[in-house]
Amino acid sequence: MQNDKSLGGLTAVSTMKIDAGDIQKFNRELEDRHRQFMDALNVYTAYRVQEIRQTTKSIKHKVETLLTEADYATIQRLPMEPVRLSSTRSGAGQPTRSHQNQYFWLCDIAGSGKSTVAMSAVEAWKKEGILGGTFFFSMAISEWSNTDKFCSTIARELAQYIPKLAPYIAKAWKRNPAILRSSFEEQFRMLIAEPLQHQRKRVILVIDAIDECKSGRQRKELVETLSAAAQESKSLRIFITSRPDPVIEKVLQPLSIKAKLTDRLHDTSHRDNIEDIATYVHQSLGQRAVHLGEHCMSDAQ
Repeated sequence: MQNDKSLGGLTAVSTMKIDAGDIQKFNRELEDRHRQFMDALNVYTAYRVQEIRQTTKSIKHKVETLLTEADYATIQRLPMEPVRLSSTRSGAGQPTRSHQNQYFWLCDIAGSGKSTVAMSAVEAWKKEGILGGTFFFSMAISEWSNTDKFCSTIARELAQYIPKLAPYIAKAWKRNPAILRSSFEEQFRMLIAEPLQHQRKRVILVIDAIDECKSGRQRKELVETLSAAAQESKSLRIFITSRPDPVIEKVLQPLSIKAKLTDRLHDTSHRDNIEDIATYVHQSLGQRAVHLGEHCMSDAQ
């Protein structure tokens, strides 16, 4: 009986030793599996972190360019002159590509049709999505006869026509709410020139009847600022119209980036003169030519 008990005890000890060995083996396998899992997890985590960083960067860029309600409200506080869109002549047709000038000056006598060409250009460029803003001067209305609201008007239209620039315009206004009390050059730089640095596609500003800005000093300042901006920006194009004006002539005369057309619109020997001028303006600024009237296509060809 005692032998049986002893034998039973040995069996129990032997079984315990075998079980302990199995457990150690199992633990080693478990540790190996855990190590493999952690290695795989680290690789996956590193991949996901990189992916999340890229996604976050992309989202951040998109958020920075979105027009928020606050940005919209900020831009709406910018004073703006109403746009005149009346004309006694026919409207715009189709907008060829060319890269020649950044600055176009259409110069002719009063009543020759300069504003008709300007408004035709506005409509065509608006449809093409490259219009940045417009300003039509007029001596008949005091607020339209100076540059006090020029920059704020152009800034609001930039935000309207090119929405991706709106956050940059709003940011400039928030950074300096008193910007409209700054110099004209500073207003133009912060509200127009700096936001345009974020635009690669061509943008055209149309300024009609600059000679009707009553102040010679303001005319000179405006043309000089526009000229400097056109030279510094790869995307900006300027189209201005005026009667012959020595102030404008003196500023623009030395510029190699400009094209000038003088005393052509009122020439009665040119039946389709306005169509020809419109075509020339658009080709000079590197855009598809706009033609007015039913004979435009044959004239362009």
